[in-house]
Amino acid sequence: MSSKCTYTVYSSSLSKKGGNYKSTSPGLAAKKACAQLLKSSKDDEASCTFELRELGVHDKVFCYQGKRKLKDKPLVIKMGGNDITIKWDYVVKPCSPAVKTI
Repeated sequence: MSSKCTYTVYSSSLSKKGGNYKSTSPGLAAKKACAQLLKSSKDDEASCTFELRELGVHDKVFCYQGKRKLKDKPLVIKMGGNDITIKWDYVVKPCSPAVKTI
């Protein structure tokens, strides 16, 4: 089993930083970070550009562009007796250059 690394938002176009996102790859952590960054946005198709840095590794930064789209039909999941509605799809793509050193 792969070990999970912890990533944090180093900088973003929304002027938000921080947060801890655990994942086996920076791409999966970027999807989680994108969801948190765009959570407070009122736009149906919001987007942002942000950089992730792995905690403990100070010289490598991963750059991503994230976008949120409203689903055609919301997904309803039953978890612990509660219904959870998922209304958004998050698409995350690497920027150019995808990895840079600081």
